[in-house]
Amino acid sequence: MRIKIVTDSTSDISPEVADTLGITVVPGYIRFGNEVYRDGVDIGSAELYDKLSKTRVHPTTSEPTPEDFARVYSECSKEAEAIISIHISGRMSRIFDSANEAKKLAKAPSRIEVIDSRLASVGLALAVMFAANLVKAGDTFETYSAAGQEATGVAQWPNEQYDDSVGGLTNMGNNKWAVLWWYIEPDDHIVMIYGRDQYVTEGQAEDELPPADSLPNRISAASVLATKFIFQKSEDIAVKIESAFGTPFTSSGVTDHSNLANLAWSVAGHTMDTTLDMGTNAISNITHSTGAWVSSTT
Repeated sequence: MRIKIVTDSTSDISPEVADTLGITVVPGYIRFGNEVYRDGVDIGSAELYDKLSKTRVHPTTSEPTPEDFARVYSECSKEAEAIISIHISGRMSRIFDSANEAKKLAKAPSRIEVIDSRLASVGLALAVMFAANLVKAGDTFETYSAAGQEATGVAQWPNEQYDDSVGGLTNMGNNKWAVLWWYIEPDDHIVMIYGRDQYVTEGQAEDELPPADSLPNRISAASVLATKFIFQKSEDIAVKIESAFGTPFTSSGVTDHSNLANLAWSVAGHTMDTTLDMGTNAISNITHSTGAWVSSTT
């Protein structure tokens, strides 16, 4: 499934990063009196700060219109079967509402998922970039259960089994929920660990903690716990992908790793806490650099 990632300009993602990761950024509007600028298109951060220092006019901002988003969704649908649109917290802006309204207007055959990240600025940027890396195809990964390695060279995540911690992998019951855990190794490879149970409800699956034991030594010693997939049996879309940046994973099998579980931002103390819908994609190589996730593939 081909997926396009869309966000808004409050993420402060640069055009260079957006182009590299295939992210479409929909600009909001900045008004200085009668002058109107598209954020990040007609005026960048440097120009904005310079203008603020030279004028007494107090600027105002407004969200992209539903028509703006609808045009973007229609264009993205020419390249993808699904569009994931991730935005600033709905408590801080009407951008999320505007994007939702656009779903009804867009002439797009693609499935459109609009997500309230509950974040802003750098926190939103990291969530969007992480999502963009996840949808970039190209890599395979290894899978493990409590019994040890299950498979290598896997290209799509499994959606019908869980680890019962006793006899190995067990088929899930109809309509049951389960979890998959994703780790990034120092050499940038990705490892998937099966969740330890199946659940009647999505909420029960959300409460599962990372595996505290029986992890391969190389994972427990040096790997980074990155994300948690929550899915229902046989569904090809993960209902939620919880980022380790905002979820306080407390597995004794994972060391501090620069305190990724509680990464704080300098503005308003934001931590990443977001859920993303994702299809059954191959997972791309991911590396970390200065706090942002970037693809190591081209």
